[in-house]
Amino acid sequence: TPSQTNGAQVGKKLPLTLAANETKGLDDLVKAWFGAGLLGEGGLGTLEIRPLDGANPLSTFASSRTYAIDSNTVGDNANCQLVRCTLGQFIPALGLDKFISNVGFDAKNKISLQQLSNSLDATGFRTNLGFVEGSGFPATMRLTLRNGANAILNQVQRTIPAYGHEQTSLSAVFGNLALSDGRVEVEVISAGGKVSSYASVVDNRTKDPLLVFPVQGEKVSAQHYVVPGVAELNN
Repeated sequence: TPSQTNGAQVGKKLPLTLAANETKGLDDLVKAWFGAGLLGEGGLGTLEIRPLDGANPLSTFASSRTYAIDSNTVGDNANCQLVRCTLGQFIPALGLDKFISNVGFDAKNKISLQQLSNSLDATGFRTNLGFVEGSGFPATMRLTLRNGANAILNQVQRTIPAYGHEQTSLSAVFGNLALSDGRVEVEVISAGGKVSSYASVVDNRTKDPLLVFPVQGEKVSAQHYVVPGVAELNN
């Protein structure tokens, strides 16, 4: 579904069959499989995966990597062996059961996007925000920007169409505010619609991105956490 369109009216689809226990990679999915990004068509949006023919939706999962290619280099392949590519950004698929509906139905229906940063110069970080509707109904969201001390810096409303997607900058949503370590809280205030959100924090100097995955903090019950991979390497 292209960004900023009504996904109930606009979009492309294709069938894909996986055999039992099969893993399949779709290289350069947006352009090669859907033709997006060509002939002036936008290459930004969302990909929805729907199980058909009685398939168990809990038995399949998906992830992706979005990366940039050096425009001065000729050639391309899936592993960036022939071209210079950025490290990219890993983006896992998100189950529809993780989307939030009207906060009036459940006060815990809130998404938190944490550890966001927004610099007013070119030496720090900038943050992009993404919103997606997954149930086929338009949704109105209340977005709250808080600093590290939980003080509200700004609060706005934003509407997204059915199956819609929008990615924009934190400054475009809340104004050009300096933020060293803050968070955005997302709530649905319309009667219909189910929403999820994400953030991408980009280093202005290196262009390295960090995906901030949506968390419903008030529904987290774990008390013990493990960070499975950390490193400090001299290379």
